[in-house]
Amino acid sequence: MTILIATHDTELALKSDRVMILNRKIIKEGTPKEIFSDLSLLRKNGLDTPQIVRLFIELGLEIPTNMEEAVKIIKNYLNIGPTSSKPCL
Repeated sequence: MTILIATHDTELALKSDRVMILNRKIIKEGTPKEIFSDLSLLRKNGLDTPQIVRLFIELGLEIPTNMEEAVKIIKNYLNIGPTSSKPCL
């Protein structure tokens, strides 16, 4: 099943399988990570960068598309997990 949503809500678009930037024509198409990691593309097209994307870019980490993925990336970065001897924050 395919569902097509047209929105300027980048937080919502981040949860999609595919994203297109449209401005009278297709500017770019790709995964949310591909699209939202291109900050100049977003600026040129008047789109906000999702907050979680900005945070992870500033930290130099892989861009997550959901909370579970964000937690996994952070835990991996901090080496926190079931077998880790580091304390949880």
